[in-house]
Amino acid sequence: MNWPAVRAELSKIDFTGRAAAEVKAGDWDYLADVAKRMVRVLDL
Repeated sequence: MNWPAVRAELSKIDFTGRAAAEVKAGDWDYLADVAKRMVRVLDL
């Protein structure tokens, strides 16, 4: 995935909504890691 391009397009439309990760179930540590990675790649 070209995350810089995705972030640029989200910025163009002033995106302020929510984002969801479609992942298999996991424990708290796994889900917290997914959340951290989403923040990093989406720059939310």
